[in-house]
Amino acid sequence: MVPVTPPPAAPRVRHEATFAAPGERRTRYSLPASIESASPVGYRTRVSLTRPYRTPFTMLLTFIGHEQLTSPFTVAKRAWDKRFHRRDDIPTIGYLQHLHLGILAESMERAAVLASHGTRRAQVSLAPMPTAAAHAATVRAIEDLADLTAAERRQGWRVGLVAQVGKALRDERVDLAPALCRKLGANLLAFRSERIQPGVNAEESAPAQYQARQDTDVPAAFTEMAGRAAFNAFAHWTGCDREQAKRLMLIERVDVLTPDGKRRLREVRDELGETTDATARDIPRWADLPTGRALSRNILRGREAFALAGQRIYIGGLSRPEVEAAGCAFDHAVRAFGAAAARSVLSVELMGCVDLPDNGDLLAGACLMAGPVNLNDVGKQFYGKRDLHAGAHPGRDPTSLLVWTVKAKTVADPIGNEEQLMYTRAEGRPRRPAPGAARGGRARCGRRPRPDARARAERAGRRLPCVAARATTGPRMPHPVHFRQIKKHRPPRNVGPNLHEVFDVVHPRVQAAMLQAAAALGRVGVRHALVGGLAVGAYGYPRATKDVDFLVGNETFHDSEARVVIPRVELPYQIDGVAVDYIPVPIGAEFLDAALDAPQMCDGIPVAPIEVLVFMKLSSPRAKDAADIIELLKAGVLAAPVRAWLATRATGAVCARFESLVQQAEGEGED
Repeated sequence: MVPVTPPPAAPRVRHEATFAAPGERRTRYSLPASIESASPVGYRTRVSLTRPYRTPFTMLLTFIGHEQLTSPFTVAKRAWDKRFHRRDDIPTIGYLQHLHLGILAESMERAAVLASHGTRRAQVSLAPMPTAAAHAATVRAIEDLADLTAAERRQGWRVGLVAQVGKALRDERVDLAPALCRKLGANLLAFRSERIQPGVNAEESAPAQYQARQDTDVPAAFTEMAGRAAFNAFAHWTGCDREQAKRLMLIERVDVLTPDGKRRLREVRDELGETTDATARDIPRWADLPTGRALSRNILRGREAFALAGQRIYIGGLSRPEVEAAGCAFDHAVRAFGAAAARSVLSVELMGCVDLPDNGDLLAGACLMAGPVNLNDVGKQFYGKRDLHAGAHPGRDPTSLLVWTVKAKTVADPIGNEEQLMYTRAEGRPRRPAPGAARGGRARCGRRPRPDARARAERAGRRLPCVAARATTGPRMPHPVHFRQIKKHRPPRNVGPNLHEVFDVVHPRVQAAMLQAAAALGRVGVRHALVGGLAVGAYGYPRATKDVDFLVGNETFHDSEARVVIPRVELPYQIDGVAVDYIPVPIGAEFLDAALDAPQMCDGIPVAPIEVLVFMKLSSPRAKDAADIIELLKAGVLAAPVRAWLATRATGAVCARFESLVQQAEGEGED
């Protein structure tokens, strides 16, 4: 990683956004008065991961590339093909969902490391999900596990990726301080595309700090760092070696500060400008005039939205013949390219925030765009233009996929700049709120398998999928949500406890106290089994707890017949500030004694069976204990074995309470 040297104090400026004064018109340069969104900056863009990519831009593409006389028929035919045959206007539109899947997969792997402070890993499979006929049976089985219905398949939905998160192997763990992980996570959430280069492409209404040029730059080693990150990621996601990744990835770096770079930038801008003018000119008049030329105006507005500005510009792509000759499916290589571009941009964004001076928002930023490539593809398909890579990589049949720009500057783009650039009437208010944040809206965070499917799975002991990425449309949402991570039931946890997940959540002193107390109980020959919050975590719902609870035999107490709960003096009741509770077998529940004779063992620690744990929670009047049962059921604990165990041992009231909690857990799973 290469840091950026702060520029001299003179050109440094900051965003310094303020709230709009009473009666003053809000703009994107004003701080929002309120945000109804789960996004940290208040905006979220629709993304389609598996269904055909459809946005207002793709609607506009329906009218591009037609002859005026025959356009009423050819426009209708293209709309029919898009709707019923899922054909794209231009190839690069079809690649967008693959690029997004790669970016998502890269983010998921990174998030698992940061969220666990380096102790966990995400294993993400991107292939052969959307294609690969040779694996059709496997893909269909995954779709069935993800509860993808026939109606959803007809609409175009598919499983885009499958991810598993687990404890990292010991030699793969990274020692990351929690404070560092929190700081990195906060930055990753807040990063957004930096489109504005001060003094170059700022609009006239922008504040003064965006109007003056900043004579800043990044070192050559910084741009090499961004390239290394891309090559490493592409090699990781395709499985090829790094040298082969460098050969397969077509990357043209335009150094705008050099004479050749300026010439190349003008060449790209002129070519994209010619395509913009031609498409606006050729829009069918029968569609454009009735709308007050809204179609052609929106096309011309793209000149501003897709403008290239920055000290370094990367144009990235692939050659289909070369990728397939290397034994890699082209769609999967496109996904890997999305991941590679995302890692390259992230390296720029992170190092642009290191050692920040007090009078600057950042030192470097980046903007990742597909728009210029889509516009170039319009020129290729309808106006005989060359691919953006044709000059830099002649004879290789290139396909441009993404453009990312690196900007050295100290003032950050305003919140919402990217989202509002093409929606000038929406300035000053968030658009497209995140799922569940819209007023009057209802978002589905996940969907349980249908009752009949779940019952069959329980009887067969089948494992339900942990996580599947699928798109859905939530009911009564003002804007369709084209991205959803569906959290399915975890694998059934009745097979046995696992304390490793608990140790990632509780304080090390609690873990040490549990181990020492268990050792003390073993030395004095007392039967015992772990219960309480630690046992709840071992069966699938890890949560914080400040004490250690053991169910113990009556031999633990001096006067067992009178149930005088005074533990033997040899047993510690507090270890390093952590309370240790020894719970006797309750009167009337002597059947629990059998659990002490044959507890579940986990790394040498006796743990109460799940049925015993649920019974003890049901016997408690605390709301927290009822909540634990609900979360255990949602986490994958099968109700049927617990129900059968309770039916032969517990009272009718206890069984009825359990059924009530089962229904509540199923209801929460549907929301």
